[in-house]
Amino acid sequence: MEDILVPIVAIVGVFGFPVALLWVIMELRKVNLRNRERMSLISQGIIPEEEIKQKTNPNRFVSLRNGIVLIGIAVGILVGFSITEGMSLSDEKAFWIYTSSILLFLGIGYLVYFFTTRNMKAVPETAGLLQE
Repeated sequence: MEDILVPIVAIVGVFGFPVALLWVIMELRKVNLRNRERMSLISQGIIPEEEIKQKTNPNRFVSLRNGIVLIGIAVGILVGFSITEGMSLSDEKAFWIYTSSILLFLGIGYLVYFFTTRNMKAVPETAGLLQE
């Protein structure tokens, strides 16, 4: 195992480190350029658009979906655990019971989300923005 792992780590280190270092340098230059641009605008008396705070409404549909999905995953784990403990299955069979029950309840969670939000209207993006 070590005979294979050492060359892989070496190759990733030789090629990956310079790429990561280049990415960090480019990001720092981008931040520095944006800062100089903003400072130039401010010195001219212009307020950059990023400085104007806009109040937006949070997307409640995403929170609802995430909540239902997490509940589905938790119920799937509980059902899988109950089945495997109740039937005293081997580890391989228990893995498939866990996996299938999690996916089943995850799918049920998505269906609940779909039917819950089917008739709801989305909040427009401009609702809640501060007007000048």
